[in-house]
Amino acid sequence: MYSGDSADYWYSNIAAGSTVDIYLDGTSLDKGAIANMYEGNSLHSLMRHVQEGIRSGTDTTLNTPPVYVSITELYSTSNPGAYTFCLYKN
Repeated sequence: MYSGDSADYWYSNIAAGSTVDIYLDGTSLDKGAIANMYEGNSLHSLMRHVQEGIRSGTDTTLNTPPVYVSITELYSTSNPGAYTFCLYKN
């Protein structure tokens, strides 16, 4: 955030030279855990999606509050149990 500026944006694209991503621990991925990071509360814009073998995202600017992460399970019969995730910017 810049002084005098009320906005704090994260850009995830080549032009910005950075990526915003989710780290989800390998044990949870092996158990079928899925992490989705959304921003905003009207259209539920998907910023990032992470599950075993798949990393994707459709939104490249993290700039609409609230930002939240949803952790679900791929298999209805399994329970991912405890999990570790973090958001990071490279």
